[in-house]
Amino acid sequence: MRRLLALETVAPLIAVGAIGFAAASGWSSSRPASKLVELTGIAFQPPSLTVSVGDTVVWLNRDLVPHTATATGKGGWDTGSIAVGDSARFVPKKAGQWQYMCTFHPTMKATLTVE
Repeated sequence: MRRLLALETVAPLIAVGAIGFAAASGWSSSRPASKLVELTGIAFQPPSLTVSVGDTVVWLNRDLVPHTATATGKGGWDTGSIAVGDSARFVPKKAGQWQYMCTFHPTMKATLTVE
């Protein structure tokens, strides 16, 4: 005679199987995050940031003058002028590492790494 397993017995096995599938397939249930870079004292804070593809990078200008966040090299981005008290956003769609700077203040530099 066959015996049916109670739902309490099967549910944990299904959950473990789903977790194993997610790990093996590279699928993740994590949601994109927002990461903040403050523009203050003629500098990007932090000067180096690591995010995931799909995260939102927000540059918030807390300085006394306008700034940009402009990638140098291929495949970059340019926020345009970010006025005092304003912000700009960027959502990276591919992995890589970019150096970026403020076009108004060329000594103001930082790095964005996208995994």
